[in-house]
Amino acid sequence: MWPFAARGARADTALPDIDDMPALEAFVENDTIIKVWLPTKLSERIDWLSVQLGASRPDVLRGLLFEHVYGRVALRQLEEFARRKSETPAIWFSKRVLDSPADEKPRQVNLAMLGKATDDFKLHLPARLKTDLADLSKFHGITVSHYIRKALVLVLMGERFHSEWQLALGKLEEVGSTIQNDKRD
Repeated sequence: MWPFAARGARADTALPDIDDMPALEAFVENDTIIKVWLPTKLSERIDWLSVQLGASRPDVLRGLLFEHVYGRVALRQLEEFARRKSETPAIWFSKRVLDSPADEKPRQVNLAMLGKATDDFKLHLPARLKTDLADLSKFHGITVSHYIRKALVLVLMGERFHSEWQLALGKLEEVGSTIQNDKRD
């Protein structure tokens, strides 16, 4: 995985069992659709990966979301499962904080940090993956589309950018709650 590796693998092991992973057969068919608006910065990165991998944008997105939900080892297992079934394997490849004024909205922070969400993307994906994404979005108290954007920021732009983005949004929430408390006094 590391591009400057000095040596190859030193172990030969079987694929590990993943206890909390659904049966891989659940991911063979892309039998449902999810709609998500992608900001420019995410679309550009997905397009770049698509070209680098010679894979479609939907395949890149499905691979990214699968790995986010189930982990890298699970994605490798899915690729091996697909290879054994002679199907096309799933594709994988191998400090700015805003000082938000009181009137700034989360949308403005998102626009400043990610760009405008201009890409209305309809992604066909396995129903099980959509269900698990919906469950995760509920857990985090956000919409599925927002959760997908959040996951893509983590995977495509990294934890450092994601943390700065969340910090900027958090500062905005703090300012908003302070204003609300001031109005009550």
